[in-house]
Amino acid sequence: MLPRLRAQERLDRIDDGALASGFVKQVDRQRALAALECAARGDEPEPPAKPSPAELSGMGIGFVVANDVSPVGEEGVSNG
Repeated sequence: MLPRLRAQERLDRIDDGALASGFVKQVDRQRALAALECAARGDEPEPPAKPSPAELSGMGIGFVVANDVSPVGEEGVSNG
């Protein structure tokens, strides 16, 4: 486990250096700083953005849209 922790800490230092150097794109810098601010506050990180069906299709990934089905026991659905 210690080698993994050391590697993660080293990657963190590399990221810190890249952010401090000014060579990181502004969007990437803002995203990294927002993640650090969330971690400092103890907030949960933002989940990654979900791709749209058009984006999935553009990447060559097929998808199927399931029908909206209410769970058993909800209004209008028989329990037995």
